[in-house]
Amino acid sequence: VITKVEAVQMLLSNTAQSLDFSKLPDVTGVLVRNVSFTGAVGLWFPAVGTSTFNLNKLTAAQATNITIQHSNTFSNGITQNIVN
Repeated sequence: VITKVEAVQMLLSNTAQSLDFSKLPDVTGVLVRNVSFTGAVGLWFPAVGTSTFNLNKLTAAQATNITIQHSNTFSNGITQNIVN
């Protein structure tokens, strides 16, 4: 268990990760962000990157303070950002 941590950020790119909040009892804010994109220098292509955030064992208070952000216009669709 890790205490005295007030905020957690999960930044994912084309992957899925899990976090057990019973190990972080003092967290009051959660930020999840899909930072995936596909492209080369000077060229942007639609991303195929889907990020899945598995937030396990949240308290009710923690669950009410989740913020979702997106990295760019190519990874901001609802199907590319999954929060469980």
